[in-house]
Order: sequence, then C-alpha cells, then structure tokens
Amino acid sequence: MISAFFEKKATVTNNNMYGPRRNGLAVVLVIVLLHSSCQMKDGLPPIPKDTMRAVLLDLNMAESYSTMVKDTLRGTATKNPDSLATYYQTIFKHYGISRDDFDKSMAWYKTRPNEMDSLFSGIIPLATRLQAHTDSVQQATRQQAANAPAKP
Repeated sequence: MISAFFEKKATVTNNNMYGPRRNGLAVVLVIVLLHSSCQMKDGLPPIPKDTMRAVLLDLNMAESYSTMVKDTLRGTATKNPDSLATYYQTIFKHYGISRDDFDKSMAWYKTRPNEMDSLFSGIIPLATRLQAHTDSVQQATRQQAANAPAKP
C-alpha cells in the first residue's frame, strides 16, 4: 500500500513537465537569496570603525608599554608576553569585544585594502589628540608643583 502511494506520487510528478524545473528554480532562488544576505552582513565589519581605531591605538600602546615592563627572567626591554596578554584582555574587556571579534574584524579589513587604509589613517589624528591631552596634563601638573607653597 505504501509503495502504491509512492508510485502514484512519482507518476503525478513525472507527468508535470514544470515540476523539476520549478524545483530547480526554487533551489537557485534560495541560493541567490542566501548569498545576497551573506553579502549584506559582509558589508560592515564586526567592530565599528571608530571603535576599531581606538582598540588598535590602545593595543599599539600596550605593545609599546609591554617593552617597558621588565621580565624577571630576561631583565631586558623585550616584549613581556605575560603583561601583554593581560593588557590585551583588559583592552578587549574595556571595549566589550572578544579576541574572536577582533580577529574577524581584522580579517574583514584585510580583504578591503581601502577600508584598512582609512582605518589606519584615522588612528594618527586620534594619537595626536591623545598626545596633546597628555602634554597639557603634564604641563598643568608641573605648573601646580611650581606654584605650590614651599613646605616648612
């Protein structure tokens, strides 16, 4: 009885000359829609550009600072991997991202050289503003120290 059902269904399907073509068209349509939806997601990086700039600047400063922290084993100014790992974790936590988010964003930018160039060229003004702020804070601190009354 079950085999009769399938035989009848197969006969009906084979008699319909548009059935296989319609199914093939549906499959192609689904593939095109899925592909286009993936491209829409691909349109933006996982981490927004402004946030990525700030993260990259902080990571760059962490890389530099990690050479200043002396490793008790080496005693030289080389990158301290333990300190650097801690800095990276702190930076990612500060921005609410994971290492995986960062890696995916970097991969996204690597496939788009113009976007990568724009990303990195935007870091320079950010670093310049940060340096100017640091300089003004240091100058204000020196002026306060110079104007402070002498201790008896």
